[in-house]
Amino acid sequence: MESENQTHVPEFILLGLSEEEDLQPLLFGVFLSMYLVTFTGNLLIILAIITDSHLHTPMYFFLSNLSFSDICFTSATVPNMLLNIQIHNKVITYEGCITQIYFFVLFGALDTFLLTVMAYDRFVAICHPLHYTVIMNPKVCGLLLLVSWLLSCAASLSHTLMHNNCMEPENQTQVLEFILLGLSGEADLQPLLFGLFLSMYLVTFTGNLLIILAIITDSRLHTPMYFFLSNLSLADICLTSTTVPKMLVNIQIQNKVITYQSCIAQMYFFVIFGDLDSFLLTAMAYDRFVAICHPLRYTVIMSPKVCGLLLRVSWILMVSLYTGTVLGVYFIPSASQNSRASAIASVMYTVVTPMLNPFIYSLRNKDIKQALKRLFNQEKFFV
Repeated sequence: MESENQTHVPEFILLGLSEEEDLQPLLFGVFLSMYLVTFTGNLLIILAIITDSHLHTPMYFFLSNLSFSDICFTSATVPNMLLNIQIHNKVITYEGCITQIYFFVLFGALDTFLLTVMAYDRFVAICHPLHYTVIMNPKVCGLLLLVSWLLSCAASLSHTLMHNNCMEPENQTQVLEFILLGLSGEADLQPLLFGLFLSMYLVTFTGNLLIILAIITDSRLHTPMYFFLSNLSLADICLTSTTVPKMLVNIQIQNKVITYQSCIAQMYFFVIFGDLDSFLLTAMAYDRFVAICHPLRYTVIMSPKVCGLLLRVSWILMVSLYTGTVLGVYFIPSASQNSRASAIASVMYTVVTPMLNPFIYSLRNKDIKQALKRLFNQEKFFV
């Protein structure tokens, strides 16, 4: 989209959650407390894993990196927020905003990739227990971590460049539609692109549909692992169906236009099913954890009721978050919301979720708790 009458933007005004002076000390205390809990909890997990040789395993190696990522994720935004509340200054420079977006997306994406790697680690531990130490050797673990960082940096860079292009104009007019540039404007390549993407879409759709049908029709696959796998296949079908069919239609009719409303709807469902993949992988990782650590109680812990609850929860930390954000941003009158609905929603995944992660992923783990006890005992000894 080309913009006219552009003006350089040197800085932005951060609206914050409230303009009332009396609430500023309360907001400062609340966010400072949550940040300290997030920072301290994840730091303790990292120290416990480093100092305890019993935890020098692939699973805890990735967990320590996940804790580090959560610290960096919250540190990308919260300290600046606290400073702004304290000095009553809501201004952020253009460069500061772009930098903040880059690191925010970087560590948010890194969280997702690390959770995926941890799910793969549990899969190897369950399916190939005798070859686990060979498959998940230090070199492979380091490579998986490096790939996670590289993919996160690439995703963050692309998001930052996109935001940079979108945030630069100031004198804007109402946007009714967008022009999709596509991969190539050459007419001779369009049939090739159409055939290529149609083939990949059909393989994705058919492959995942066969997995779902196989799991449904075979009673031997009616287990928690395959229950989550079938839902993961459904999420993958929906994820590709969000964008690829529209792309194929545009290639076929040689029309690159998409309306503003369709673009917003496409982004909404793309993000929902993309992030749903991550939550389902997390649920599958938990399932494998129970199977390994509590094999005798596995059927009791991972009962159909619990599996259904985990699935509903995944759909609800997704649908509620994004639907609530959309309702707040697009349907509440602008005079009453002043962009604070989106600010409150962003707080949920910027501050609250990382704060809870140490308790959800680690502090309920018996090995981590024992390592923390040994860590504190060592500190008392040296004191």
